[in-house]
Amino acid sequence: EATLSNPAVALPSISEARSAPEEIAPKADEKKPDAPPHAAPIEVLAPDSPAQQVVQAAREHAPAGLAQASLARLFSGASASAPADPALTEALDGVSLHQGFFGRAKLLDASGAPLEVLGSGQFGVVHRSATRSDIVLKTLDPVANLVWVPLQPGELLKDEIEVSQALSDSGAGPRFFGHAVVGGRHVFGKEGIEGKTLRDLIDARRYGAKEHQLVLELLERMARARLVPDDMRTVNIMIGTTPSDPAPRAYLIDAVKDKVEGSSVAELRRLGRYDAAARGLADALLRRAGQPPLAEGEDPRASRIMVGTIQRDSWAPKARFVDENRNALLFRPDLTLDEAREALRKNPTFAKAVGNAFAPDMIYIPFEEHLRRGLERSAPKRWFWRLWEGISEAFLNANFPAK
Repeated sequence: EATLSNPAVALPSISEARSAPEEIAPKADEKKPDAPPHAAPIEVLAPDSPAQQVVQAAREHAPAGLAQASLARLFSGASASAPADPALTEALDGVSLHQGFFGRAKLLDASGAPLEVLGSGQFGVVHRSATRSDIVLKTLDPVANLVWVPLQPGELLKDEIEVSQALSDSGAGPRFFGHAVVGGRHVFGKEGIEGKTLRDLIDARRYGAKEHQLVLELLERMARARLVPDDMRTVNIMIGTTPSDPAPRAYLIDAVKDKVEGSSVAELRRLGRYDAAARGLADALLRRAGQPPLAEGEDPRASRIMVGTIQRDSWAPKARFVDENRNALLFRPDLTLDEAREALRKNPTFAKAVGNAFAPDMIYIPFEEHLRRGLERSAPKRWFWRLWEGISEAFLNANFPAK
C-alpha cells in the first residue's frame, strides 16, 4: 500500500495522468500541450502502478460522447433533463412542505414529522427520504438564492437540473432521479452518499493515499467526459459509497457554471463589431469542437457563441459556447483530453474569505494545491509538529482588528 512515509512507493500526482493516450486525435492544426518534465508517460508505467490504475478506473466509469451530445442539445434547444424516475415518486410519497423563516422550507413525512436534515447551504436544504433511504431530497430556496447570486428562480431551476444531470451522466456525481414540485417548491432527488466531504477529511487530517487516489480517479472521469465546472469547492466533493456502488469513490455533488462577460457573435454582427479577431476566435472554437464555420447569413449557432471573459480567466477574451443565460457549458467539446486535465488541475478553487465580513476578499488557489496541502496536513508527524501546526493555523486564520 502506498503511504506518504514511503518514498519508494510514490503517489500519482494529478499531472502524471495528463499524458494518457487520447481517444480522439487532435486536429492537424492543433498544437498538443507539452507535458511537464516530471510527468512520466503512461505507456511506460507498469500496469499495476497507481497512475495507471487511476486512468483505468476512470475509463471504466466515463461514458464517451457526452460533450458532443451536450453541444448538439445546445444548438437544437432540446432539454438536457430526462423524465423523473419512478423512484422519486416513491421517495416523495406522503411528503409535504412547511414554510420556514426567511424562505427556508422543511419537508415533512406522512405523519407530519420533519425529515432528517443532512445539510444546508446557500441554495437550499438536503433531506433524507423517509420511504427511500437511498434517496436524498434537495429543496431550492429562491429568497436565499437571490441574496447570494443574481439568478431568477426559473433560471436557477434550469441550471440545477442541467448540473445534476451532467454530473450523473458523466459518472462524476451521484445518480439523479429528476425533480418534482412539493408545496410550490422544486425538489430534486439524488442518490445518497455515505461518506465525508473532502474538506472534512483534510480538516481532520484524514486525507491519505487512498483518498488521494479516489480524487484523482474523479478528475480523470471528469476530464474524459470533458466536464470542466467553475470552482470545484472541497465541500462539494464527497468520498464514500452509494447503495448502487458499494466501492468507495469520490463524487462531485454540486457544481457551478462560469458566467461569461462579453457579447455573442449574433450581437457583434448586429453592432458591426464582428472583426477578424472575433471571427478567428469563433472559427477556432467551432473547428476544435468538430463544427463547420458559421454561415455568413443567419446562423442560430451565433447566439450560442460568446466572445468574452470569465471571472477565473479574465486575462484575454476567448470564444465559448454558452446557454441562454450566458453561462458557459459544463461540457467542453473544444478541449482535448490533456487540456481538460490541465483545466481541472489548475481550476481556481475557493480557499477562504478574509477581511470585512460584508465585503470579504475571496482567496482562490489551484485545485491541485488543495490536494497537496491536504496530503501534507495528513502526513504522519510527531506530536510537537502537530502542536506547532495547530498554533500556526490558529494565527493564520484569526481575524485581528485593524489598528
